[in-house]
Amino acid sequence: MNLLTLEDLVQPDSAGYFWGNKDRLPPIVEGIDGKAMTLVGDGWLDMGNKRHHFDRTDPFSLSLWFRIDDESTYGPLLAKTSGLFDGDRGYHTFLNKDHTLTARMVHVGPDNELTVQTQDSVSTGSWHHIVMAYDGSSRASGLELYLDGAPMPIRVLSDNLRQSTTVTIDPTTGDSTNWAGPGRFTDWLIGYESADARRRGRWMNSRCSPGALTLPEVNLLSGRKSRKRRSH
Repeated sequence: MNLLTLEDLVQPDSAGYFWGNKDRLPPIVEGIDGKAMTLVGDGWLDMGNKRHHFDRTDPFSLSLWFRIDDESTYGPLLAKTSGLFDGDRGYHTFLNKDHTLTARMVHVGPDNELTVQTQDSVSTGSWHHIVMAYDGSSRASGLELYLDGAPMPIRVLSDNLRQSTTVTIDPTTGDSTNWAGPGRFTDWLIGYESADARRRGRWMNSRCSPGALTLPEVNLLSGRKSRKRRSH
């Protein structure tokens, strides 16, 4: 495990850990504005568990600049989840094998979660800006995905979130808990939520903020009116 710094626009002084083959550290390449990190295979970035603790009643937004370098690429983009043993509890954004996008808010999947999937896919070889915005309503209608400053048409796969996306309640003690232990929650992950992924792409400038971003705010964040999309 090697410690690598990654610009985090919410907490600029923080650092992230790269998990993967230490002899094949992710190359640093040119991004849309500044430097980007290339993730290949099973490598991912772990930004620690001290930030971005949002539950199902909390409005919040995630954003990321990314580029798909290979048609076979799929897997998680941003996630904060306690994993399979907790039924994928947490929140997720995922690039599917057909390059559509999925967003999830989960207590225990698949029965107690919100899941939406975009109707359109993301192109390969160009930089894209994704935003996941959630309004805290515990309804699928409050979960939106934007690509390059524009809302993406979505279809609802699940609209049945009834309990916390951060913890469950131990019925014998009443304590808030997860599989990892009482009160424990997972790290904020870039490019990972489970081992089911194939990556060859570039990631940069992740953001997480309280509140569901509005369309004008998404436009400003993506630079839609001032920046032409760059393919190299």
